[in-house]
Amino acid sequence: RSDDRGDSWVRSRILDFPMDNFDGDVISDINNDNVADTITCTDASHTILIDNTGKIHVWTGRMRMFDDDPTPGSGWFYFPGTNGLFYWNEDMGEDSIVVLSGALDLDNTGDLNGIGADVPGYGVSLSSTPTAACDYSTGRIFVIYSAAVEFSDYLGDPTDPTAQSFRDLYGMYSDDGGDTWTGPVNLTNDAAEDFRESIYPTAARVADGKVHVQWQRDEEPGTAYDNDPDPAVDNEIVYHAFKYSDFEELPPVASWSFTIEGGKVFFTDESDRAASWDWDFDDLSQSTDQHPIHTFSANGTYNVCLDVSNVYGTDQDCQSVMVSAAGIGSPNESQILLFPNPSEGEAFIRFGDVTFNQAEISVSNMLGQQLMSFPVTISNGNTVALNLGELAAGTYSITIAFDGGQVNRSVSVH
Repeated sequence: RSDDRGDSWVRSRILDFPMDNFDGDVISDINNDNVADTITCTDASHTILIDNTGKIHVWTGRMRMFDDDPTPGSGWFYFPGTNGLFYWNEDMGEDSIVVLSGALDLDNTGDLNGIGADVPGYGVSLSSTPTAACDYSTGRIFVIYSAAVEFSDYLGDPTDPTAQSFRDLYGMYSDDGGDTWTGPVNLTNDAAEDFRESIYPTAARVADGKVHVQWQRDEEPGTAYDNDPDPAVDNEIVYHAFKYSDFEELPPVASWSFTIEGGKVFFTDESDRAASWDWDFDDLSQSTDQHPIHTFSANGTYNVCLDVSNVYGTDQDCQSVMVSAAGIGSPNESQILLFPNPSEGEAFIRFGDVTFNQAEISVSNMLGQQLMSFPVTISNGNTVALNLGELAAGTYSITIAFDGGQVNRSVSVH
């Protein structure tokens, strides 16, 4: 700690570690019986926040370690299957760290039997890499952390020795300086639904009605630099401004819109807090996609219903869809989806079974002035992000040009 803008510093002190200056050159013996002990400690993934009153808050992953070899440089063992997010603030005193949350027992069996047997190597626990923010006008404190999700492995069998679970981001908040906390809420819901890994979140320290978070997302848990490396894959750096309501333990609110182009109906989910989606198209067909594309075989009016759910409940939204050009349209028209629409600054183009693999995407205003343009390489099923956050509110034209034609879409920016 420094009280003079860094000119001098108070020496740090260990808050909750039973062996001073442990470096692996002695065995982990804390009761002096000359037998190595398994020690509970932190996983060195910390975040610190100073709130609106000047109080210091600290979060870190819970870990256990063990060393029975006193040889210098021999290292020590850690247990990546350890669960728990530690929390401490300066009103709590020394040696008073508490377990605030952790990876969740989703099937209520009393243990984490749904976590894949092969725990990905990040050097942290099952619930870690915390980051925090504060609304300095109200004093509300937010913490976001990454945690493994039960029953989210590719194999569908967490007992398989090669099964790896994916991680989602979870969030909690306190309105009383850290004395009490809300329950953990899954903010991303990507792990079990889409097999996408969310790790290393970083939040802007100031919450301003939204909590601004960036994190790494990919389709392979773990790293390519561990002792047991995972495959190297492309990573995405994702940004999202979470609304305060996203942190509430609330049921979802179903909402959706649609557009009809070339005989295809493009459904766009606009629900709040949904973790799963069940569409009934009123023609004996259904879908569990978040943003499905559907072809009706006959003209008519259909009562389409969307049922959404999360761990706190369900909701339904039904609307009438009038189809007057069933079955008409080119393959490329029907396989390109733009969502969400309207957008709050970020939109996505999803490519289905298209007939091209290279395209040029451009964005123009209603006067025909091109505002941005960039090339993309297409693979069936991939998604391209459009950053529209710097555009003024209004309607914009999106053109996807490829060899042999182009597809046009429009999007409203709020």
